[in-house]
Amino acid sequence: MSVIVLAGTIGAGKSSLTALLAKHLGSQAFYESVEESECFNL
Repeated sequence: MSVIVLAGTIGAGKSSLTALLAKHLGSQAFYESVEESECFNL
């Protein structure tokens, strides 16, 4: 199994790129939960 991980700043297009890659590769995309992320504890 191969895993591709994308990281970047808010609004950089990570979710859009993830969706495009998943579709192109015929794979399933997994997204980090915003509610459980320590980075968004505002």
